[in-house]
Amino acid sequence: MELKLIDKSTADTLALIETLDDVKATKLPEKGWSALQVLEHIVLVDNSVLALLLKPRVANLELPKEHFGAEKLRGILIDTRSTSKIESPEAFHPRGLFKNLNEVKKAFEKIRNHFKNVIESGELVLDGAQFKHPRLGEMTVRDWLNFIALHNERHLEQIKQLELSK
Repeated sequence: MELKLIDKSTADTLALIETLDDVKATKLPEKGWSALQVLEHIVLVDNSVLALLLKPRVANLELPKEHFGAEKLRGILIDTRSTSKIESPEAFHPRGLFKNLNEVKKAFEKIRNHFKNVIESGELVLDGAQFKHPRLGEMTVRDWLNFIALHNERHLEQIKQLELSK
């Protein structure tokens, strides 16, 4: 299930990127990040999550497979987006790594392909191992996979709002 959600968020992101142009994507709003900066943030988070999930560990199949699940995470990340601002940790703030949409698109495709490969190959064990999220607490591997897809969706809505306000 997680892979389907990741595939959908990947396709949605690539489709949205195709509708943008570099001038609009780099234009800073009065408050917040530009579309390019939001996309950079997504890449930074995805890279960090993948590195976290691939850390060597002893597989523990007895732990619960999920604490949250996709629907509960959707409620936290998406359904409350208009009423709750979640401040990103400084490590995930955009740093200007990408100068244009093509660069961020390539980086995004690379990390999402890596996610897909490690899931399909079994390199990423979908067990009950838990890793702490800075705001949500302990999350399982499956929770983290749902998180990256839904975190992405949250920010796609942000980009769409930026584009509508221009």
